[in-house]
Amino acid sequence: MSKSTVYIVLLLLVFWTMVIGLADWFVVGATVRQFMARNYVATPGKIVTSEVRQLVVLHAGITLEYSYNVRGKQYIGYCYRYDEQHTDVNGADIRRKFPQGSCRRCFTIPTNPRTPCFRSGWKGPT
Repeated sequence: MSKSTVYIVLLLLVFWTMVIGLADWFVVGATVRQFMARNYVATPGKIVTSEVRQLVVLHAGITLEYSYNVRGKQYIGYCYRYDEQHTDVNGADIRRKFPQGSCRRCFTIPTNPRTPCFRSGWKGPT
């Protein structure tokens, strides 16, 4: 192998390692946040928007918007699960369980109430 071929192979190896590392970062980060959510505190929330997301052909999850109150201050949340993108969340089922206008518990950290989710801990996708 010539010296230039070795450099090209090394460059491709570095590029591929960066791509895989970046993908792992997003998957592992969301999974860790979902696991940490098992310690969140429940607070009442009201569903403002509940819509199924669709891509061209594939089901793509759920879009939820909900309002909730922590220590007298109103917040808006959008997260169903932190790792929703990495699971097979069925948006239609979730939409039936969380219809617009319904009241449900959401989970948040009392010290940082801007980080809510509807599924705390490791309960699975639905």
